[in-house]
Amino acid sequence: MQSFVGSETMRLSGNGPRKTHWALLSGCLLVGSVMSAWTQGVPNTAANGADTAASASYVGLPACKACHAKIYDPWLISPHGKALEQGSLPAEFTGCEACHGPGSRHIATGAQEKPRVLKADNPNETNAVCGTCHFESDSSKAPAAWQEFSGTFFDRSAHGRKGLSCLSCHTGHPGPNEKELIKPVESLCVGCHGSVMEDSPGKKAAYIHSPVAAGKCAMCHDPHASANRDLTVPDLRSVCQGCHDAGDPKMTEAHKGYPVAEAKCVSCHDPHSHDKKGKLIASTQHMPFKQGRCETCHTKPSPGQPVGLVKPAKELCLSCHPASVLMPEGEKAHLPAKEGICTACHNPHASSRKELMRTRTAYACFTCHSKVEGDTVEAHRHKILEADLNCVLCHKPHSSKQENLLTRDEMTLCSQCHKHSFSHPMGTKADGSAVIDPSTGKSLVCAGCHDVHGSKLEAMTKADKSRELCVGCHIDLRH
Repeated sequence: MQSFVGSETMRLSGNGPRKTHWALLSGCLLVGSVMSAWTQGVPNTAANGADTAASASYVGLPACKACHAKIYDPWLISPHGKALEQGSLPAEFTGCEACHGPGSRHIATGAQEKPRVLKADNPNETNAVCGTCHFESDSSKAPAAWQEFSGTFFDRSAHGRKGLSCLSCHTGHPGPNEKELIKPVESLCVGCHGSVMEDSPGKKAAYIHSPVAAGKCAMCHDPHASANRDLTVPDLRSVCQGCHDAGDPKMTEAHKGYPVAEAKCVSCHDPHSHDKKGKLIASTQHMPFKQGRCETCHTKPSPGQPVGLVKPAKELCLSCHPASVLMPEGEKAHLPAKEGICTACHNPHASSRKELMRTRTAYACFTCHSKVEGDTVEAHRHKILEADLNCVLCHKPHSSKQENLLTRDEMTLCSQCHKHSFSHPMGTKADGSAVIDPSTGKSLVCAGCHDVHGSKLEAMTKADKSRELCVGCHIDLRH
C-alpha cells in the first residue's frame, strides 16, 4: 500500500470505487455546497473583478502566452497543461481560460479588467470552476474521464462542511509538491488534524500508529469524496489486513481465540494513536470488553462455528441497560432504542468517543435521517449545527415526552436562543386560545414556517416569505 501521492486516485461514486486514467487531474478539493453552481455551468463573471462584459469571448492559448510566458511555460508541461491544451476541446475547457474565464475584455482594456482569480477563501466560486471538470455531473461538458469525484459525498463530509476549497490543499499552478499540493503530503493533513496524534491538547500521544506518523493518511482516507462521512475508504478492513495478517494464529490467540478476519478493527482500536502496550485499544471501553469477559455477550469460539451472541441483541443490551431507565414509561421511544438496535449508534467494544458512539452523533443520526442531513448543508443552516454538529443539543437519543424526541416543548426550546420579535401570533393568543397551524391541526410553532435544520431560503423558511409562505395557511390571500 502507498499514499495517494504515489498511486492512482480512486473514483468514488454510488456504484462503488473504480480507477480513473486521469488521476493527475485531482487538483481540486470538492465542496458539494456549490453543486447548484456547477450543475448550471460556471459563469463568465466573478465577484473578484473577472470578465464582466456579456460579450466576452475566448481568445485562446497564444494570446495568454504573449504576456504570461513565465507562468505559461511551466503550466504547459504540468498535468493540467497537458490535458487542457488539446485542440479538440471546446474553448471553455482549453488552456488558461478553462479556469480564468474568457479573456477578451482583459486584453481589450489593457489588463485593467482582471481575469477570474480563484482564491482558497472563496470556496463557492473556486469549487464551481474546478467542479465543472472534476465533479460527476450529467450537465458537465468535460470528458467523462475528468469527472473523478462525487460532489454529493464531499458535500456532507467534514471537509465540505468546513468550507474548504480546492485551493485549500492544491496550488492550481505547478508547484514543488506532487499533485500540486501546497505542502508535502506528509505535513499537509496534520496541519489541520494534528490532534489525532495527541492524548490531550498539546500532549503528544504515547504511541502513534506508524502510517499516521509517516503521514500516509490516504491509506485509510480519501480526501476528496467517500460514501463514508469521515472520508474513510470503502473497504477499511482490507487496508488493516494489508499490514496485519488476520489469519495468523498469533492474531487469533491475541483475541482470546475469536477469529478476526471479518471483524471491524476500528470497533476496538483507535487507528491513529494511543497506548502501544494496550494495542491501540480505544480509550472508552465497554465494561465487559475492558474486563476481558467476551463470553458475557458472545458465544465461545469453536472450529467451524461462527461466533454469535448469547441472546438476541435486543435482550442482550437491555439485560444490563434496563428499558425503564433508557425509555421511561409514558415517553415516546426512538425506534432503534425500542427495537434494541443499539449498535446502530454505539460500538459494543471500544470507542474514542463518549458513550461508545460509533462516530459523530450527527453522522449516526444521518444514517436514517437523510432529509435532515440534506438540510444541514443548505445555503442557510441552523447556526448551532455549524458550531457543533450534535443532534442531542435539541433531541433526546432514546426517548422523550415531546414530539420528535425534543428535549423540551418546541416553543420553549427555540426561545432559549431565539426571541420571537415579529407580530405573527404563535403558541397561544392573548385570550388563551391556541394559534392553529392548518397543515397540522395543532398549535403553531416555529417549525410551521421554518425548516429548523436548514433551507435554501433566507431565515430557513419553508417557502418564499414574501408571499408563498403566507398563502400556505392564509387561503383567502391566494386570489
